[in-house]
Amino acid sequence: MTFRRRLFGAVLDFFSCRTARMKKRAIKRRQKQEKKQKQAQRCQAEPRQLPKTAYGRRPAWPQARLSQRLQKDEETASVGLLSQDKVRQNWENTGKIPGAQHAALPSKPASVRQANRGTRRGPELEPATTGMNPATVREVINIIGRVLEHVPYAICGQAAMVYYGNEYYEPPHVSILVPDASRDVVRCWAVAQGLNSVPGQPNCFTVVTRDGLFRSVRVKIIKDSSFDSVITFKATTSKARLMTLPGLANQIARAYVADLKSQTSQRRQQGFARDMRWVLRRIAAVRADEHWLSPETAKEVLKAEFWLPFTSSFPETVLMFAHAGLDVDEDGCLMDDGCYGGQVSPRRGGELTGSLWAF
Repeated sequence: MTFRRRLFGAVLDFFSCRTARMKKRAIKRRQKQEKKQKQAQRCQAEPRQLPKTAYGRRPAWPQARLSQRLQKDEETASVGLLSQDKVRQNWENTGKIPGAQHAALPSKPASVRQANRGTRRGPELEPATTGMNPATVREVINIIGRVLEHVPYAICGQAAMVYYGNEYYEPPHVSILVPDASRDVVRCWAVAQGLNSVPGQPNCFTVVTRDGLFRSVRVKIIKDSSFDSVITFKATTSKARLMTLPGLANQIARAYVADLKSQTSQRRQQGFARDMRWVLRRIAAVRADEHWLSPETAKEVLKAEFWLPFTSSFPETVLMFAHAGLDVDEDGCLMDDGCYGGQVSPRRGGELTGSLWAF
């Protein structure tokens, strides 16, 4: 009898414990289902309020996986992995400029191999070939100023002229001069900042503007000695370094001489003259010391290979050169030191106009 009682008690305890465990499991299962239902309802009411984890925004319920993927795509829009429609949608929702948020300096630049390989991209992410209005040009220049803050460079060409007030240009890209010693440094920093490198074009990268288009920035490599003679002007708001107006005049003079040697059409020479007139009038209107022409800042302009043919073909520019700072006489020669020297004459005057020079 004692054995039977013990056996019966053990069997009863076993089934009692099993029943209790089953009840606990049922209660936990019911609580878990109720929690999932509440989370699903909250997700439908506020689809963008997702719980944060160490890896970003990740929902804890299967119904929100699609929302998680779309949100992750929006967060990675600035590295060039999305279509332009999603980039534009991200700008409308968040109010942030994709690409500009990478202006904070990373711990170290990307490797040269990574910069040469390029960012993964699709056919819809090719740089836009349409012209940029002045607001877009300034936006791209502001991004360059933040991204390349510790790298030597100088913004030149049409983009610099638009920044100085030329409203007739719509450049399709922004050109920057970089010394040969910083060739790889610029590309590595651009990739490390999250900008898009273009496969097959190591001297080009893109930034995303507010309109959702990918705008290209072309890097022009020059000799270190030539870059040392380039005088730059640092913008007060964007911290971008631009070539000064005398530097643009030297650039136009250099291009004009090269055009004469290649014996191209008269139309191109007229275009160089129109641009030189605009730069000279802008120098006279700005009235800033760093933008005045002088024998030190206008070395290419004062060379005989430019001065003689240019002033002979366009004699009206002699007075413009005088208003821009050079001391010239009625014959088109610089005073004091002959035809290709002279001192600065701080004269004022001039007005703004457009230009058609392409760089």
